[in-house]
Amino acid sequence: GTGGWRPALRDDLEEVAQRAGLRPDGSGRVACPFGYADTGSAVRGLLSTGMFDAAVAATDREQVDKELT
Repeated sequence: GTGGWRPALRDDLEEVAQRAGLRPDGSGRVACPFGYADTGSAVRGLLSTGMFDAAVAATDREQVDKELT
């Protein structure tokens, strides 16, 4: 390959499956709804993704919690 990183494209998973000898029979979009029991659970879930680490580092956890709620 080119050796550079790039975000995954839509067909990448199908390509990997085909290289593994699998034959996908189609693709599409599916709904994946999810919910949280309460606001505290939602904030903990969001923070656990690591997507807000930079915000916590730049401010503090309390400020990020406040902004998420």
